[in-house]
Amino acid sequence: MVKVSAIISTYNNSSFLGGCIRDLLNQSLYKSGNIEILVVDTGSNESEGKILRGFQNNYSGIKYIRTDKRESLYKAWNRGIEVASGQYITNANTDDRHHSECLERLVNKLEEQPDCDVAYGNLYKSSVLMKLLTITINLTLLFSKV
Repeated sequence: MVKVSAIISTYNNSSFLGGCIRDLLNQSLYKSGNIEILVVDTGSNESEGKILRGFQNNYSGIKYIRTDKRESLYKAWNRGIEVASGQYITNANTDDRHHSECLERLVNKLEEQPDCDVAYGNLYKSSVLMKLLTITINLTLLFSKV
């Protein structure tokens, strides 16, 4: 059993999907074989399937679930949870990026405190892009799978 199932829900997000998957592949837990990546594509019209197949050809532990019709974010997450094999569940939004030890640190905190079911970390990041200030607050949650 892997430690973490990371669920990515996507709908017409092909421009961000590759970066999100690369971010998860860079996680220390993935490098130790402890993350599975589940991508739930809810009827996208873009190239998510092609992008994902490219990653599947080069990396293990990546599953692709596609529906013919658009679904809500929560329905997509529930589809991912149904096939998840990890001890813990997290969502990974296509535009999220994490420190390479982020998920490992969250798992360690949950395992240090077995009475807790949720761990999260805040990240504040700002950047200047095309003279616009973009401020992103990223909240990563990791849940015990019940």
